[in-house]
Amino acid sequence: MAETAESGKAEEKSEQKTEVLFEDVLERCCGTGRWQTLLIGYMSVMWLLFPVFSMSMMFVGATPKFRCADGFAANATFASLPSDTPRCHAANSTAACQRWAFDPSVYVSTVVTEWTLVCGRKPLLSLLQSWLMIGGLFAAVRFLTGVAMSAMISSQYVLMLELCSSERRAAIGIVSIMPFAFGTCFVALGSYLIRTRWLLQLAYAVPCLIFLFNFWLMPESPRWLVLQGRFPEACAVLRRGARWNGRRELPEEEVLQLMAEARNDMLSRQTTMKTAAAMLLTFVQKDTTFWLVLGVVAKIGVSSAYNTIMVFTAELMPTEVRSLACGLRQLAARVGAALSPFVVDLTVD
Repeated sequence: MAETAESGKAEEKSEQKTEVLFEDVLERCCGTGRWQTLLIGYMSVMWLLFPVFSMSMMFVGATPKFRCADGFAANATFASLPSDTPRCHAANSTAACQRWAFDPSVYVSTVVTEWTLVCGRKPLLSLLQSWLMIGGLFAAVRFLTGVAMSAMISSQYVLMLELCSSERRAAIGIVSIMPFAFGTCFVALGSYLIRTRWLLQLAYAVPCLIFLFNFWLMPESPRWLVLQGRFPEACAVLRRGARWNGRRELPEEEVLQLMAEARNDMLSRQTTMKTAAAMLLTFVQKDTTFWLVLGVVAKIGVSSAYNTIMVFTAELMPTEVRSLACGLRQLAARVGAALSPFVVDLTVD
């Protein structure tokens, strides 16, 4: 009877054994503190620069006022041409224009003025932006830029959420993206101060050199390392974090045991598992101020929804497919962004 009672207690104790989550490993081996704050702060700087890639085309590819210069002197300027000069065909002719004069009062040069992307060539301008968004060539360079931007957004966002505790994850996920709005303001400020296309692109590109430090500053995801069974590497990452956070380092044997238990639990769970309305109103009334106000309202709503989706995707997906899921989310967003320049062509003359 005594043996049976002891056996029952042992089984009950075994059943009551709590699972070990990676968050438990993170808290006991490293904790949350200065290490995460510095890394998340550094990664947030990336969001400050991302608008340089995705929104600079609004100014680099801006279309200034222009007039058809066919039939006029070779040195004819925009100001020297009559104000009623047609834009896309020669005066007193239906033939397509072959030479244009652009107004330099706002933009000294853009890709539109350099490559004459107006009239029948206007879709090429939209195509430049679409190439950025779908893989995002300047045209080949813009394609590679889009690929790199998408990869950086997905990887750094996943890593950022995996380095913090679960109760702080949602707040950090949203707050860390806020610099994107300030980056958009900097893009507009830069285009206001610099009106020459190649100088503007150079000003946009130089700050991005900070991304080179990623090779040395960004750690491998300890959660992913644990899932892959690479415990010594994960232990090295967490020990570095513990030193930055001022935490006492646990004995290596204890850390490895915690990681093994966390990995087993993760594998066990995997086995078990196996606005748009405001935008529509802009078509109702053709008023510049009205369009601007509704556009800002719609942008706020879209940004809020997108940030929420980003957090949910990272929260709900298992570790080994989290980066893939975030990549698919990015792909869906890029399809819409790639089509948007052509939508603008249909609504703006």
